[in-house]
Amino acid sequence: MSFTPHTPRPSTPNSASGMSFLRAINQLPLIQRFRLNSIGTKLFISVVGGALVGVGGITFLFGEIVKYQAEAQIQQAVSDKVQLLDGRLEQAELFAESLRTSILALHLRNTNSAETYRQLLFELFKDRPSFVRGLGVGQSQNGILPQQQWFSAYYYLDSGEPDAAGTLLSPPYNDVRYVDGTQANSFYPESDRYRTFFVPQEDVWSSPALEEQHKTTYYAQILKDGAGWLGTVFVELDPTAFNDVIEAPVTQGAGYTALLTRTGQVIANPSAATEADPVATYQSVPGLEPVWSEMTGQAGILEGEKGYWAYEQIPEREWIAVAFVPYEAVFDRVALITVGGTLAVGLALALVVALSVRSLNHRLRPMLAECHRIAGTDTEKMALEQQDEVEQISTAFFKALEQLKLDQEQIQQDLVNRVQTEEQLKQMAIAEQANQMLQTEVEQLLRMVAAIESGDLTVEARSSTGVTGSIANTLNRLVERLGHVIAIVLGTTEYVAQGANQLEKSAVSVSNNAEQQTESIIQVQNLIETVDDLSQEAAQQITATSEAVQLTQAATLQGQQEITTISEGMSSLQQNTNQITKRVEMLTSYVELAAQFAKDQKRIASMTRILAVNASMLANRAAMQQDPQQFASITREFETVAAQVDDLASQTNQSLILLQQRTDQIQTTVSGLDYDVQEISQQVSDFTVGVDQSLQVFNTIQTASEQVDQTWQQMVQSSQAIATAVQTALQSIRTIAAIAVETSEQASLTKAQTQQIEQLAQMLLQTVDFFKLPPSTIPNSSHAPAFPTFHSQTRQNGHSALEETHPSTVNVAVSQPDVGQLMN
Repeated sequence: MSFTPHTPRPSTPNSASGMSFLRAINQLPLIQRFRLNSIGTKLFISVVGGALVGVGGITFLFGEIVKYQAEAQIQQAVSDKVQLLDGRLEQAELFAESLRTSILALHLRNTNSAETYRQLLFELFKDRPSFVRGLGVGQSQNGILPQQQWFSAYYYLDSGEPDAAGTLLSPPYNDVRYVDGTQANSFYPESDRYRTFFVPQEDVWSSPALEEQHKTTYYAQILKDGAGWLGTVFVELDPTAFNDVIEAPVTQGAGYTALLTRTGQVIANPSAATEADPVATYQSVPGLEPVWSEMTGQAGILEGEKGYWAYEQIPEREWIAVAFVPYEAVFDRVALITVGGTLAVGLALALVVALSVRSLNHRLRPMLAECHRIAGTDTEKMALEQQDEVEQISTAFFKALEQLKLDQEQIQQDLVNRVQTEEQLKQMAIAEQANQMLQTEVEQLLRMVAAIESGDLTVEARSSTGVTGSIANTLNRLVERLGHVIAIVLGTTEYVAQGANQLEKSAVSVSNNAEQQTESIIQVQNLIETVDDLSQEAAQQITATSEAVQLTQAATLQGQQEITTISEGMSSLQQNTNQITKRVEMLTSYVELAAQFAKDQKRIASMTRILAVNASMLANRAAMQQDPQQFASITREFETVAAQVDDLASQTNQSLILLQQRTDQIQTTVSGLDYDVQEISQQVSDFTVGVDQSLQVFNTIQTASEQVDQTWQQMVQSSQAIATAVQTALQSIRTIAAIAVETSEQASLTKAQTQQIEQLAQMLLQTVDFFKLPPSTIPNSSHAPAFPTFHSQTRQNGHSALEETHPSTVNVAVSQPDVGQLMN
């Protein structure tokens, strides 16, 4: 392919100088690298700009996701702290519940000692959790101690204040103070605590604002079924009991948590700059007041002016945990990650695009040089330089297409001349090819005739539409007819040989069957003689069996009498056994009553031990008591214990009398059992004698039965031998019948095969009549050879006879279906 050179137009000196100046400017390195109309610049701006927009969108989505995760993390942190607070409150409630249960248990045992309750309260206070500051109890009027109108005890940790209430205990408990609420200066029924938390009779947590010393306290009421309110126990918590739970930062080392009531009173606020005000409210927490009214649900998170506010209510309580996290703790980290990631992605993308553009420019530079070479004049070159690289290549491409059109017209003219020359040469080639085909067909016919002369009937002439086509078709039909006739002759000969072999086999089989019938008849005669002998032996065995059966009948009559006697003895023995069973049941019931007596004695002994413990406690109290009134009260309690001991003694006496009666009854029952056992022993001796006599009769019966059994086995064996002989004879007769049927079938098959051979001979004669032979070649019937004897070599001998008659070898493939078709 060649391009037509472009003829440049003449240019003036002024235009040439101006274009040279512009070309010089455009060839500067920076101008060439940063041209706005360059495809690299456009590609860089579009790719980087689109990528920055996508990165900005992803950054926005990332910020929203981080915001959502931060809110969930804040809410989870609050929920964890609420669970810890709830666990601490439940621990305090369980501690109060243990004290209430212990006091109620002592009350139910009628413990009327105030000292016992004080000792119980002090022991529990020593085992208190670390966050419990005080533990106390106060009864309602004559509640826990019915004989005492008021009772209150209160232990708490000493805070070091000089005017603290109560008495400081002696070492090693000199850090604990005890307050007796019945004293004049601390009479609890007149206090606000009694009116506010005791009288309503409800389990409740108090807030610091409602307490005298601004502590958090839990009140649990002591209630008794049927007796109503007995009193109240209370557990005081340390003012800083919740600080260790909520003072940790909320998230990312920032934020704080406060604990408030639903009414807005502050319970704990570790983040306060100064010591918390006992009556502080939600307004004292910075930033909480604007969002407080929105905290109405169980849990949630709100956006305040300076940060997030998360809240959650403690389950089943009117307390709420509030957490604050500033926006800076959440979004500063997000902004750093977002801006840094955006800059890193932008710089990496700009570098990749710049390298890609540089590679693209490097590949386009040879194409652009070729475009400048195609441009003929300076004006065209300047016009190309004002375009981008793709436009320059496009302009050069279309210009090359115009040159291709001109070259194509010249090529088409040359092709027309070449086609005319090729047409003439083609006609000459067709004529030459027709001559060669005619010569080839004639040569094929000559080769076929030569093959037929040599006896090869498998050849076939190729059919065509030429001059030799009709000759080839006629010759093919003649060869096909001759081959068909020869195939029929060969197939008929083979089938006749097979028929002769089958006839020979049938004759041998008939002879064998006759010999088998003779042997079977002899075997049947022998079996009939055996059956006669076995029948005579069976008659003798039947006579012996009849004698043994008569002996067995006589022994059976004697055995029936003995069995009747044994049956009567068994009935009497059964009656005595039933009587013994009844006496044993009576004895068992008496033993169970004795066991019940033992249980009653154990219960009485246990109650006696309890009364002894109570008496010991009363004795200790009496020894320590100086007040006559209290001593008189202890004396009355001694009288109560003595009355209970007298009751236990009476119960023991009655149980002993009843035990004596039951012992007499057991002796009577045992005597009756002894008499019944002796009577049963006598009956067993009589039963043993009858059994011995019955055993002798059974031995006689067994001897006769064995004789009958032996005779019966001999009869069974004789019968089995007779049956076996009869079955054998029957099988021999069946074999004779089957052999006769088989012989008849083989005779019928021989007759049918003879008829088929005759039909094949007639068909062969009709087929051969198709050929007309000279009179000299027809053999005389008087000199015709005799029909040959067929044997296993018939096929080979017949083929040899054909080869002697026709010296030429004939190779024809004969199939069994062709012979079957001729037979039909």
